[in-house]
Amino acid sequence: MASSTTARPAGRCVPESSKPNLCNKVKTLTLESPELVSDLAQDLGVLAVQAVPPALRDWVGADDLPLLPSAPLHLVDVCFVVEGHTFLCHKVFFALRSEYFKALLTDHFCEAEQSSDGIPRIHIHGVHPQVFAAIVHYVYTNQVITELPERLLLELLTTADMYLLPGLQRACGQVLANRLSIHNVLTQMRLARFFDLQQLENQCSSFIAAHIEKVPASIFGCISEFILKMIDMPELHELILQDADEVEGRQETDTIPIIDDIRYHITLAVQDMSSMSEAQDKLRIIDNLLEELGLDA
Repeated sequence: MASSTTARPAGRCVPESSKPNLCNKVKTLTLESPELVSDLAQDLGVLAVQAVPPALRDWVGADDLPLLPSAPLHLVDVCFVVEGHTFLCHKVFFALRSEYFKALLTDHFCEAEQSSDGIPRIHIHGVHPQVFAAIVHYVYTNQVITELPERLLLELLTTADMYLLPGLQRACGQVLANRLSIHNVLTQMRLARFFDLQQLENQCSSFIAAHIEKVPASIFGCISEFILKMIDMPELHELILQDADEVEGRQETDTIPIIDDIRYHITLAVQDMSSMSEAQDKLRIIDNLLEELGLDA
């Protein structure tokens, strides 16, 4: 949840107009005090933990401890059911964070199943329970679970796109950026482009520029003398050729986006004469590759 430090009384909701009858239109709560911000974050974390079924709480970094604070469950007004797991949630959080859930909770809410306790139940299909737990955690806390395995993290990214949660997509992209390796950087580059994650794409270009001459230590745990350098990887060549083909009306010496980005990061790393010499060597390697591919850029 974002907070600002404008000169407003701590803990007040401040409408854009000073007219009292417009207070019901306030959408932003500004907390100046760090203590209040911390208390609010803790309270939202409690709601996130309580919303997740006990069997899945270890996935959101919380166990059902005896001293865990609690909020009155009578405030729960919607229950999401995912493969038999029940998530006790609050409509206001989901409707305000996601246009998908806003439509689900307004246009189709009459289709929800009514349980014996009076809480509407909505069945969610096609989503792994642990992935939905991560989504619930994000909706309440604005944080992504960084410990998710790669498979579930990619599913979370795809599901965030479906649920119209761009902030969660960007957060997933940052987690993926922190896991970049020579083995996966080209795959992550394609993923970044598909989901329009510009920061992840930029970090992939930077990683390629830094490791253009590197040789992976192993593949699938086996040392091999036949492993290619990154510059020789067919996947990189395919990306370069694809970028060249997609430049509309490209002339012989027009730029190629991925080459421009790699060159930029190579030159950006120059800090002294030693790094300048290294950068010139890398740029020559790029030029030689373009010549081999029949390209001029």
